[in-house]
Amino acid sequence: MNTGTSLVTLDNINPKQALNMHLEVKERGPGELAKFIRYETAHTPGQYYYRMRKLGVMPFKSRGSNKNVIEFKSRRTEVVVPEDRIERLEKEVQQLKQLLSSVSLSPSQRALTLLSGHSDQLNYKSKKFLASIISRDTASLSAKQEAWMSNLEQQYLG
Repeated sequence: MNTGTSLVTLDNINPKQALNMHLEVKERGPGELAKFIRYETAHTPGQYYYRMRKLGVMPFKSRGSNKNVIEFKSRRTEVVVPEDRIERLEKEVQQLKQLLSSVSLSPSQRALTLLSGHSDQLNYKSKKFLASIISRDTASLSAKQEAWMSNLEQQYLG
């Protein structure tokens, strides 16, 4: 390696300086880093990236495409939310609160609440379904039963 004519050798630079130098060159634009390595260092591209990794500056590979790199730019913008969206979100929050409260109750307690408060409004099949849940007193319902129970709760409890 001929270090007499080159401007930059990574053997004599501390890691912080090497990183700053690399980032400054990279900010110049596309292709500038390759030109820098070729014309301003005493290293081939493989040697340059090897020495940078050895310094602890670059844990990534030197070759490959940047297709999977996602760049995030920090921008603080003010978000204006329409009034109808706020109302819809508030309604969804209320529904979620209702669902969370229903999770703390057992299925038989939920069925009993429905049956006792709305027995005159429920049809025969719904009454039979709720009575069967109360009589079995299981800890959970099947997906189909849970859907039916949730539908009844939304319809009659709000």
